[in-house]
Amino acid sequence: MHAEAPTSVTYKITSPTGFNIMLTFRAESEEEMFKLINTIENKLIEGGYKNQNGNVIKHETSSSNGDWKEDPATDNQKKVLTEWGVWKDGITKGKASKIISERLGK
Repeated sequence: MHAEAPTSVTYKITSPTGFNIMLTFRAESEEEMFKLINTIENKLIEGGYKNQNGNVIKHETSSSNGDWKEDPATDNQKKVLTEWGVWKDGITKGKASKIISERLGK
């Protein structure tokens, strides 16, 4: 039996030539997923892909020291932490990832 990876992200995008595509990526941890997201979004942006709603794929630039953990929490992290009642202004991606991982028992 094959077990699915605990984290995943799905992109519904349109290619530069107009084809709709759905891509799902899976990872073993949130930390691994955030690194993967950064790589995926860079490639999609460079390739001219857009969200199916026509907007440019959202990409947050990394912090000046290159450590993604110090970047501001993503909108999705903020949403999850707000739903759990633990959001505080100024939480970083790294801190948010740690809180989420701890809550999920990882």
